[in-house]
Amino acid sequence: RIDKDTIIKVFNRVSDTDQIERELRLAKEAFILGIPTAISFDIVRVDDDKLGVRFEMLDCQSLKNMVLTYPDRLGEFLDKYAALLKKMNTTECFNPNIPDMKKAYLTKLSKIQPWLTEEAYNKLNKMLNDIPERKTLIHGDCHFKNIMVQNGELLLIDMDTLSIGHPIF
Repeated sequence: RIDKDTIIKVFNRVSDTDQIERELRLAKEAFILGIPTAISFDIVRVDDDKLGVRFEMLDCQSLKNMVLTYPDRLGEFLDKYAALLKKMNTTECFNPNIPDMKKAYLTKLSKIQPWLTEEAYNKLNKMLNDIPERKTLIHGDCHFKNIMVQNGELLLIDMDTLSIGHPIF
């Protein structure tokens, strides 16, 4: 946190600006589609020449910290979490620059095929191919530390795994 309104997400293991710019593009696409996300501004260099992204973040806490601080409000937080996931997973996206999660998993499966039995590979391949096609958004890493609470509303962060596909992913 730089000040009350600004935070910098520091990438400890990423030195490739293309990867960070990709995450910024994905976050902006989600924001344009009406998904509540933190507003990113630019890439900056921080401690020991690490890369970071500057975000506008009003005074807020992670959903994880809110649940720990206010355990009596767990039901309220879970309702908001479910509503956020429903909004994400019903928002259609036809931008060809947003990765397709099913295709990504099928690619991963093909890479590990040499280490699988034919039966295991065929079973996994069928299972993935049987998942219905969808063009709806998926966060890909939607846990309580990747959600911020701002004025009672939830905002998604860490949009590097944003993709399209069936919510089962």
